[in-house]
Amino acid sequence: MGTKYTASRSDGDIPLCDIHARVTGRLGVPAGISPTEQIRWLERAAAAERQLGLAGSWAHDPNRLLALRQARALGAALAEAQARGSLPPR
Repeated sequence: MGTKYTASRSDGDIPLCDIHARVTGRLGVPAGISPTEQIRWLERAAAAERQLGLAGSWAHDPNRLLALRQARALGAALAEAQARGSLPPR
């Protein structure tokens, strides 16, 4: 059976915070910024990518836009879970 992706740390699981860190690193999010700043950065990057698509630019990458939106949603969910106390702070 495959590995589960969850917010908890049990045997064989990959924590969502580790996945989020890996994805944001690949997307070029600056390291060492707060979760709120990460969300703002991802929103600005998604807006810029969307503008490239609307302009018909050859540089537009729809997969990057999708990844930016997913990373933003995951970051918001992790920040909310930390605020509720269900996850330890990073």
